[in-house]
Amino acid sequence: MNKSNAITDKMVGFAPPGSTINKAVPYRGFTLVEILAVIVLICMLAGAAGGIYFGTYQRRLLEKSAADLLLSAKYARTVAVEKQKPCRMYLDQNSENHRVYLAIDTFDEQTDSTEEMIIKNQFYKPATLAGNLKFEEVIIRPSRSLNEDQSYENNNMIVFTPDGAADAALVQIGDGQRHYVLVISAATGRGTLSFGEADTLEVNNDTIDLDEQQTMTSGEEL
Repeated sequence: MNKSNAITDKMVGFAPPGSTINKAVPYRGFTLVEILAVIVLICMLAGAAGGIYFGTYQRRLLEKSAADLLLSAKYARTVAVEKQKPCRMYLDQNSENHRVYLAIDTFDEQTDSTEEMIIKNQFYKPATLAGNLKFEEVIIRPSRSLNEDQSYENNNMIVFTPDGAADAALVQIGDGQRHYVLVISAATGRGTLSFGEADTLEVNNDTIDLDEQQTMTSGEEL
């Protein structure tokens, strides 16, 4: 017996009672039921997280499209006042992806005629409703006289005039579950954006009687 074996024997011989030295440790693995339970739990957590993410993503798309719609209305009013020309806001519902764009008439000196030009510059670009969003309801009450081929039902154009007024309009966009509504005042041409459906909202050709307002103001001062 060599010296190293003698030292090992001494160490084993002096092992304290209950020591696990030189004892085989039993190993127990996972059962099939336990593995399946873990897999089911992981799938449930992944499904819940995916649903939350998808809902948040859809809501952000709707919010962005609603903001683009309001921005289009604001810019249309600004262009009409600054250029002193009517600016048209089109709600294109015939394309695969519903979109909104602005147009204004320009004079072409070469052809000596007036042509409609779609506005696209560093301040504004035509917007497309993202994802599966669409125009769910469009109601326009034109302040102008309609042509023979136009009607309240199929008219998809909101006109903003140089005096700051516009066609009264209500535009609802959504994905079938969430909705935003843009209401444009005829008297001021300003748009108001609200979350929800358009059931409780009305579209009126609201006008302001300045003489009546002046009389009311004078009466209040008295």
